[in-house]
Amino acid sequence: MSNFKKYYWLKLFDNFFDDPKVKKLKRLAGGDTYLVILLRLMLLTIKNNGIYKYQGLENSLAKELELILDEPEEHIQAVLIYLEKTNMIEEISNNNFLLTNVPVMLGSETAAAERKRAQRTREKNIKRVTMSHDSHTSVTNCHTEIDIEKEIDIEKDTLSPKSSLIKDELEIKSNLDHEMIKQFIEHRNVIKHPLTQQGLNLFVKKLERLAAEFDPEELINEAIINRWRSVFPPKENNRQTKSYSNPTSATIRNTFAKLEKLQKEKQNYIEGEIQQ
Repeated sequence: MSNFKKYYWLKLFDNFFDDPKVKKLKRLAGGDTYLVILLRLMLLTIKNNGIYKYQGLENSLAKELELILDEPEEHIQAVLIYLEKTNMIEEISNNNFLLTNVPVMLGSETAAAERKRAQRTREKNIKRVTMSHDSHTSVTNCHTEIDIEKEIDIEKDTLSPKSSLIKDELEIKSNLDHEMIKQFIEHRNVIKHPLTQQGLNLFVKKLERLAAEFDPEELINEAIINRWRSVFPPKENNRQTKSYSNPTSATIRNTFAKLEKLQKEKQNYIEGEIQQ
């Protein structure tokens, strides 16, 4: 049974701590603690593709996470509010919360694959020692070829058949325009945050949900322009700002008209006084 044991890990990109959202979180009062809570939340979800299922152990998500993470409730509540504000967490269904960055940062490996990788590493080291008696040129060339072949084999063992690193193998399951969705997949590759199959499935569900109210093509275009990792509905205040322009101009014009009328009345009054 031990062959079916599986190991998971979180792969942080080299610019993770340079992400403006992460930097802003760290600069808040208590930011160092908040960053630790964020990382622990991410680790808590790695076996479920970045999704945390609220179990109802306490009367709120923050209190339940306080119990699990052994961190003060007010700190956890502050982190959850910040993540929601920056679109780093979203409720994808009833009591299911997705940490949006996690699906592209996951890695996993079975115990058998780990042993195979260790065996290949030992064989590689043995071959290097054996070939050290050859000329420097021969050794260098052979090592390069062996390393390339071994790395290819390791990737075949450890990568899922539907890995997001090979975008052609991603399957789009949606009645929406596939070419439009492919543009978003390519966009994620360009910003170096490629989609996994699970991540694509979650994205498509969200896009279909938003398509009931908004133009999905406009949502995707907006995400590409802003280099976002997902799509989001237009903010209400943006729409309101546009509607304010005409009434404000009309109000200004009316105000000037009233002032001009008052000025004329004042002038007429002064002239009447002088004539008397």
